Amino acid sequence: MRGLAAIVVVVFHVQNTPLPGGFIGVGIFFVLSGYLITSLLLREYEGTGQISLLRFYLRRALRLMPALWALLLITLLVVYVWDHSIFAREARDAGASLLYASNWIRALRTQDMRYFTHTWSLAVEEQFYLLWPAVLYVCIRRGGTRLVLRTALIVAACSWLWRIVLLIVGARWRRVYGLDTCLEFPMWGCALAAWLHGKNAIALPRRCAVAALAAIIFAAVMPQSGETGFFYYFAYTAVTWLAAALILDAVHNPHSCVRRILCWPPLMQLGVVSYSVYLWHFVCCIFLKRMQASGLAAQMGTIAWGTLLALLSFALIERPFLRLKARFSAG
Repeated sequence: MRGLAAIVVVVFHVQNTPLPGGFIGVGIFFVLSGYLITSLLLREYEGTGQISLLRFYLRRALRLMPALWALLLITLLVVYVWDHSIFAREARDAGASLLYASNWIRALRTQDMRYFTHTWSLAVEEQFYLLWPAVLYVCIRRGGTRLVLRTALIVAACSWLWRIVLLIVGARWRRVYGLDTCLEFPMWGCALAAWLHGKNAIALPRRCAVAALAAIIFAAVMPQSGETGFFYYFAYTAVTWLAAALILDAVHNPHSCVRRILCWPPLMQLGVVSYSVYLWHFVCCIFLKRMQASGLAAQMGTIAWGTLLALLSFALIERPFLRLKARFSAG
């Protein structure tokens, strides 16, 4: 699923994109994060009777920060050499990305961002990681997984309703970039994980699973989907529900046809390096635009350079830190 989401996001960002609604890939990433993090924390509590927040934060830091730091440093060095006139502004944006605050810069429109615009989603995830584990721990100690499930559903619903309120009053940039307005997406994944915890195999009807996958693809290709109010009122949320349905079927149905599709080896390999792909493809896209590349050359250049740099980043930076991260596993 990470591989599928990465394809959708990359194609959305290239020039003359055939996927005008491709930003839904970020929503899929959010749902996956909520599901995976909650599943791991619940499993840790079940196995040890506690949750080590320190170990959790160490694992997240080792997983996410080194690759991001490399991206910021290398991009700033290239900008300094190539276009020194904008270095100060890009250094300011890099600082916001380093502090995981770029989502609020976009939400409040305090400054324009260029090379590091896409780090807003990383900021949302990091803020989610800071808050949710502690909340989950309190909930599971006081009311078990049922309280975790209820809390996740309430937070998701409140975030959704708050975004609708902001849309009604015309707060265009606040509609999705703030933590408060997009917290619902990982929380749907959290709710799914809490509901499934300890359950046996659950299978969706074959047609329902295929229809969910088809609906996600349709939402990605729907013309001008990102500019319509309806999409942010309901359709974006519906896409995350569909993603949660795919997770349910793929994980808990051994005979799922969707599972067979998502287990296609090239798609799985792309999923492995999807974090680096997300980091580097957007920077490559902006560089090519500033070089006035357009059309097929810009598209192929973004994909080729983004993939090459992502593979190098994974091999040289992510993989060594992933080995180190394994030392702080929950056991």
